[in-house]
Amino acid sequence: MSTLPDLVPVIRVTAMPGDANPYGDIFGGWLMGQMDLAAGSVASRHSGGRAVTIAVEGMKFHAPSSSVTKSRSMPSSSASAPHR
Repeated sequence: MSTLPDLVPVIRVTAMPGDANPYGDIFGGWLMGQMDLAAGSVASRHSGGRAVTIAVEGMKFHAPSSSVTKSRSMPSSSASAPHR
């Protein structure tokens, strides 16, 4: 498995009890929303304008996620030019 470059977090969020089920596992939809906020921030900085998520082709959770989860985001070189 390749290692990702050391990056500073785009956002830091603490999951609250309402964001988790009775077993303490974070809801996937909540986590996906946080990832979307972070990705939108990176995309806006990269494009110099507004950015939105048009679609997500898929997401797979391999194990339950606890209150400490790390996700990294960086612009892709295949990203299309900003629409104005």
